[in-house]
Amino acid sequence: MKKLVALALSSAMVLSMGMTTMVSASESDDTILIGVSASITGSAPTNGERTCQGAELAVKEINEAGGVLGKQIELYEADDGGTTDLAINAINLIAEQDVAAQVGPNLSGLTMAIEGTMAKNGIPFLTGATSPALVKDIDNEYLFRIRASDTIQATVAAQYITDDLGCTNIGLG
Repeated sequence: MKKLVALALSSAMVLSMGMTTMVSASESDDTILIGVSASITGSAPTNGERTCQGAELAVKEINEAGGVLGKQIELYEADDGGTTDLAINAINLIAEQDVAAQVGPNLSGLTMAIEGTMAKNGIPFLTGATSPALVKDIDNEYLFRIRASDTIQATVAAQYITDDLGCTNIGLG
């Protein structure tokens, strides 16, 4: 049941995609706590900021509509810094908060580094990571990808360029 509720909550958040900080240290009877792992610092902080802003907007809209199962949603945000070490630290902090679900990280390397921790703790999580290895090499019932694999995206793009646009001489830079 916890997995279904978590998946429903996470899916609702993804529809408004992004994420932010209504940081709460624990889940109460009136709230459902969702973890957010985002690159607030590091080489691409804008991505993490947008993730947080989207989550905040999603939570606001969901809560204004009555929440989920009569409960309000709160976020616990942790900065993964865009690096494996910081992502592992962020996920450990989030797991300590007894979250119902997790959104992020969205980088393939970070997702591969933390997926075992999520499975061990029984925390369903959504990721925007696109590495084919996430499908081919990892069997984790708690991992839910929200974007297609890089191999699928490349195939679809090539098919569109040749079939729909009629290009026959293609170069990539």
